Amino acid sequence: MRLISDRSLCCFLEDLRSSLDYYKENAQENLVFINIDGFFWYMKTLSPGVAANTHELMETLTPFIPMIITEENLGDLLRAAEDASPSLAQIELDYLNKSKLKFIYTILSADSWEEWDRIRNICRTIRNYKSQLQTNYV
Repeated sequence: MRLISDRSLCCFLEDLRSSLDYYKENAQENLVFINIDGFFWYMKTLSPGVAANTHELMETLTPFIPMIITEENLGDLLRAAEDASPSLAQIELDYLNKSKLKFIYTILSADSWEEWDRIRNICRTIRNYKSQLQTNYV
């Protein structure tokens, strides 16, 4: 994991929010995506450049987004644990991708500055925690 500065984190989050505002302004209403790949595929149909930028921002921000636990993805994890076929790496990837999509939806649904500030502060808290962990292990 590449640790970024608090200022960079905030700038990347603002850039992501701007990219998602572009999506919100240009997408058809009431679209729901079953996975992150579908979201990025649709973004490419709106604007390949914005989609590539959004994808790159998400890759940079992934270590600092909350891994949201819902009944649905907890159920997915439990079912995967019972099923011997998927590898642990695949389970982790599926969970991470669902968390990314939920994070995008969380940003898209933030209707006020207070909600946006709360999202940003959660990411900053995660970043600060990881920074402390990294400092303690060096």
